[in-house]
Amino acid sequence: MSLPTISVVICTSDRGGTVADTVASILANDHPAFEVFVIDQSGDAGTAHTLQQFHHDRRFHYLPVRFKGWAKGHNLGLRIARSPLLAITDDDCVVPPDWLRILETELRAEPRTAVLYCNVLPGPHDPSAGFVPGFQCTRRVVVNTLREKWHVRGIGAGMAIRRE
Repeated sequence: MSLPTISVVICTSDRGGTVADTVASILANDHPAFEVFVIDQSGDAGTAHTLQQFHHDRRFHYLPVRFKGWAKGHNLGLRIARSPLLAITDDDCVVPPDWLRILETELRAEPRTAVLYCNVLPGPHDPSAGFVPGFQCTRRVVVNTLREKWHVRGIGAGMAIRRE
């Protein structure tokens, strides 16, 4: 396997059913060189058992941890990922088959860009049962200063960053 040019980091906690769908959608991507890290903060073995189906895929890396925290989990994933570009999504998202290719293409087209946000559309759900966050980009925005960043939105369920 060639060295990955983009790595995906997913943090999860007791969500084996949804994170399995997330991992399956990422592994189905058409990108030629990527890796996936699942940082599992679950309190039981359910998620580990569900994710066993992916252990045969050399792009998949599973790390059970004893700590809790979205930021701590992502920081660990960012430290161990091998690529210069990193994609982040949530454990209840399903990504399209061209997701990683598009993220990498966009970051390479804008070499000074540090963070990229993409659309995150809510799936079918019952709105009376609770809120499902989403974000849809209405236009392409390139931000060159921290001051400009205050006027740009995005969510961590659809994000890519440069390691540097």
